[in-house]
Amino acid sequence: MSASGPKVVAKARHRLSEEGWFVLFVAPTVLVLLVIIFIPLGRAVYLSMTDYNLVRAASGQTHWVGLANFGRLLSPGSPFWEAFANTLVYTFVTVLTCLILGFIGAVVLNQTIPFLHLFRALMLVPWIMPTVVTALLWLWILNPQYGILNFFLSGLALIRKPVPWLANPSTAMLMIILMTVWKALPYYTLMLLAGLQIVPVELLEAAMLDGANAAQRFWYVTIPAVRNIILVVTLMGTIWGFQQFTLIWTTTKGGPVRVTETLPIFIYREAFQAHDMGYAAAAGLIGLLFLTVFALLYVRWMWTSD
Repeated sequence: MSASGPKVVAKARHRLSEEGWFVLFVAPTVLVLLVIIFIPLGRAVYLSMTDYNLVRAASGQTHWVGLANFGRLLSPGSPFWEAFANTLVYTFVTVLTCLILGFIGAVVLNQTIPFLHLFRALMLVPWIMPTVVTALLWLWILNPQYGILNFFLSGLALIRKPVPWLANPSTAMLMIILMTVWKALPYYTLMLLAGLQIVPVELLEAAMLDGANAAQRFWYVTIPAVRNIILVVTLMGTIWGFQQFTLIWTTTKGGPVRVTETLPIFIYREAFQAHDMGYAAAAGLIGLLFLTVFALLYVRWMWTSD
């Protein structure tokens, strides 16, 4: 008993020492998360329950309104619903298109073709290009007077007169999606290409020996092998779609007649043009809640659908 006493004390001290080092190493990370995530999030929650207005804030005319901002947002006929629907359409179409075209591009680049490394390098240009530059480039391409798209379509006799692509409510969202796909496609392609290159060759050869054709090998061998890559790019694409502001604001500012007004554009208008920070904060929290629930359900579905 007496001999075991010092050993217990030594073990306790050693454990405390390990816990102390653990706290020492983890504390900076927790502090950074607290500063850049939890404090702003708490501030947003507080603002969403007030009538904080940038114009009236200097005079101290801010009052607690509880869930009134959320009630305004979610009421029938609220412009929030149109912005939220636009965001869903924009994000879904963009992510799905990038996944399909990204798979095609990854399969092509996974082959042995001439100038393969050059093609891979050139493919990165849209992705590394700043978003503002991308928007200005497409504004020139789609310009109704001197844009190159109208020039080529007129030369092919596909249109009779210049089309205002970004000013036409029936084509504006399509053009925004086209710009986004052009810019984001390299990311999807490279991620999926990395996944294809780690697919075990033995599995593909075994499937071939069992009589599986190319489509069956792709669906039953390749897709499961790159499952985690698909999960990552889909989640990242969805998050980016819900956060995309620069490209849309630079080209259409949410117009015409709000057909391209997504959630970030709606929040910006309410916060910095209508000066209703509480209302805008509530809209941002609803978007955050939707993304969180979607991410949790999607990850759970991907992990349990084997």
